[in-house]
Amino acid sequence: MFPEIVDSKYVAGYKVWLKFDDGKEGEIDLKGELWGEIFEPLNDVNYFKRVRLDKELGTICWENGADFAPEFLYDNLKTDYITQVWERSDIRNMSIDERLELIGKIRDSIEAERDKMTVTDARKWEAVEAGLTSAKDE
Repeated sequence: MFPEIVDSKYVAGYKVWLKFDDGKEGEIDLKGELWGEIFEPLNDVNYFKRVRLDKELGTICWENGADFAPEFLYDNLKTDYITQVWERSDIRNMSIDERLELIGKIRDSIEAERDKMTVTDARKWEAVEAGLTSAKDE
């Protein structure tokens, strides 16, 4: 069974923040997905903003019946752990071990997306990873 959406929030433009019951959360930009008769009204950002979570369907939808398969949303979710981490107010109160665990999660999330990276992004990540590894070894 696929994870279900437990929370959602309109962000800006055609972006929606989603949280799944397995803890995965992040944003998805649906601008490129709004084609076809059912999705046409969603090209009006004021209409798009009316996105809501239908807990019975387990996905986001709009008044006209437009919705997206939760597995599509899950697979295309952009999980930006770095932003999520730095926006947390309690990060300053974390122990070193908790921060290291967080770094591990960030590494895992980036590695999971590695095949989607541009060459430039891959080089940036390799430089960051090298810096993290050398700092850890000191």
